[in-house]
Amino acid sequence: MENVAPLPCGHAWPILSAPPHVRICLELISDLTGRESEVFRLLGMGKDNREISRELGVAERTTRAHVTGVMTKLGLDSRLQVGIVAASVLCWCET
Repeated sequence: MENVAPLPCGHAWPILSAPPHVRICLELISDLTGRESEVFRLLGMGKDNREISRELGVAERTTRAHVTGVMTKLGLDSRLQVGIVAASVLCWCET
């Protein structure tokens, strides 16, 4: 495990200083592509596919594919779970 993890907010934080539930997520989040990280961050902000598509300038079908990729890489079953994890990570990032 690396000592520093890049976060979707653009910061890099020491993994060991993160709460345990965030620490596990940081390891998995580091496997996301740049676009998947953006989608992850926007899901954490409560955005729906249409809003994400508009913000990223891509088709909704592309956004759905990125959401599916994020869910798969994080081992989650729904976009709601992704949103909850993302919101937790983003809240930690802002502290």
